[in-house]
Amino acid sequence: MWSLPIPSKVRLFVWRAFHEILPTMVSLRHRGIDCDIICPRCKDVMESTSHAIFNCLTSQAVWKMSRFWKVIENKRAIPFADFLRIVQSNVPMEDFALVLNRIPTQSQVVGSDVWLPPQPGYLKLNIDASVFPGSDHIGIGAAIRDEKGSILGAVAKSVEGFFSPFLAECLALREGLSFAKEIECVNLEVETDAINVVSAVMENQELSMEGPILEDVKQLLAQLQGTGIHHVCWSANLVAHLLARFGFNSNCTNIQISETPTVVSNAVSNDAIA
Repeated sequence: MWSLPIPSKVRLFVWRAFHEILPTMVSLRHRGIDCDIICPRCKDVMESTSHAIFNCLTSQAVWKMSRFWKVIENKRAIPFADFLRIVQSNVPMEDFALVLNRIPTQSQVVGSDVWLPPQPGYLKLNIDASVFPGSDHIGIGAAIRDEKGSILGAVAKSVEGFFSPFLAECLALREGLSFAKEIECVNLEVETDAINVVSAVMENQELSMEGPILEDVKQLLAQLQGTGIHHVCWSANLVAHLLARFGFNSNCTNIQISETPTVVSNAVSNDAIA
C-alpha cells in the first residue's frame, strides 16, 4: 500500500480503514466520546467503518459511478480488511484506493453546509427528528423562514414510541408539512439532513412501514406547491435540529411558536451572518 503511486492522504485513509480506526461514530464512542452512534449522513443505522465506506447511501452513490460496484455489491457485509484482501487479488489497488478517496465524509456530505435563504416568493421549511437509542419517544422540530431568515412559524414536539431513525425522520417530514399547511404557508422549499428520506421520496421507493407516511408527504408537497425536498448538511439544518432536541427534552406533545424561540436564536443569527 505504501508504495502505490497515490496521494499520501489516500494511503493513510486505507490504512486507517484497514485497522478500523477511522473516526466513525461507533469508533468515537469506543474511544469514550459521548456521541450518537447513528450515521449522521443517512441517519439510518450505526456508522461503522463498513457502513461509512460501503453501505451508506452517500457512499453507494460514489461506488455506483465507478467500475468497482459489481465487485463490491455482494461483499459489503464483510469487514473492510477482508474485503481489501479480495480486491487486492482482483483489481489494481491504486485505482481502488483513488475511488475510496471520493467517499464523502461527515464534512463532505452532498448538499449545502450553510443555511441559504429561499428564492424570492418562496418560504423555506427545515425539519429534523431527535432520536436516542432505547428511548421511548422522539423529538420533532420544524421551522418556516422567509428570504430574510426570519422565523414565521416553528413547531417542536415529542412523539411517544420506539422508532428507527429513518421512520422518525419520515414522521418529522410529515409533521413539518402538516404544520405548514395548518398555518397556510405555500410555495415551500423543504430541506432535511436525512438523505435516505430524500431518496425515498424522490425515487418512489416501496416501503412497508414508512410507505403510508411518505404517501402523505407527497400529497402535502403537491398541496403546498413545494419545489420538492432537498438534502443539506447537518450544519445547514441546525435550527430544526435544535427544535427537535427541544421537543425531545420537553416531552410536550406539541409546541407551536410564531416567533424566534430562545433555544434557536443564536443559530438563526449565525445563519444570517453566514
